[in-house]
Amino acid sequence: MTDITLTNTDQAIIEDLVDALAAARVDGRAVFAKVVAGCSPQGAIQVHFTASPLAAVLFDSVEEHVTSDLRRGAVLNATLLLAVRQPTEAQRLSEIARLRNAAMNAVAAAPPADARAFAAGGELHRRIAWGRAAVDTTAHAPWAVCRLPVRVAYPVAAEDKH
Repeated sequence: MTDITLTNTDQAIIEDLVDALAAARVDGRAVFAKVVAGCSPQGAIQVHFTASPLAAVLFDSVEEHVTSDLRRGAVLNATLLLAVRQPTEAQRLSEIARLRNAAMNAVAAAPPADARAFAAGGELHRRIAWGRAAVDTTAHAPWAVCRLPVRVAYPVAAEDKH
C-alpha cells in the first residue's frame, strides 16, 4: 500500500470562509448570529433556521486546471447561504442586501490563507470571485435567503498534494 500525504486544502478554505464570516463585525457587533459549514442548501435551511442572521458555507465542487507555467491550480466552488428573519418583505430585502455586502467584505478582509490567483487556458482565475446572488424574500417568509456563489482559486503543489 502506498503511503500518501493529505493536505485537504479544500477543507482549510471552507474553514477560513466560516472563520471570516464568524469574525465579521459592524460597530463592534457580530454580523451573523450563527455560521456553519455543510453541503446541502435544504439541510442548512431546515436545520439551521434557528438563529438570525445565519450564514452557511456550502461546498459545491472543485475543478483543477493546468496553469500557464505548467503547474496545477484548483478552484473551489462554494455557496454562501445567508438568511435573516424580518417581519416585512421590505425589511427582509433591506437586511439580506446588507448581509450580502457584509459577507463579501468579511471574506475580502480575511481571505482564505491558501487563496491565490492563477492563469490557465487563457483565463485568469481570481483569488476570490463572486457569482450572481439569488435572493428570495417570500418562499421561506418571514425569512429572507440569499445564495451567493463564491469561487476560491489556489495552487496545487503537485499531483499528489490534494
